[in-house]
Amino acid sequence: DVKHTIYECPLDLRRDKIDRLVVDHLGIDSPTPDLADWEDFVERVVNPKHSVDIAVVGKYIELHDAYKSIYESLTHAGASHYTKVNIIRVDAEAIEQHGARHVIGEVD
Repeated sequence: DVKHTIYECPLDLRRDKIDRLVVDHLGIDSPTPDLADWEDFVERVVNPKHSVDIAVVGKYIELHDAYKSIYESLTHAGASHYTKVNIIRVDAEAIEQHGARHVIGEVD
């Protein structure tokens, strides 16, 4: 069960020794991984010290997967600075109709 984020999955698999089960089943000689850096990353994602609002403007903004790599890169960049990134999705047509200041004036 993932508590907060998908990034916890490797830690959960390790905790439940599923990684070792798979490695043993496949007959792979593998040392125990050092997950300290990963644990640090997850800690930054789950317990950020700051937050920032960032608008992502796009033509197909209603299609979440169309901008998935952008959302993930912002999450990673935020985590490196102990910051939660709140993504505000903005349809490009809304800016054309109402102007950028009106549509995204409240974001950081």
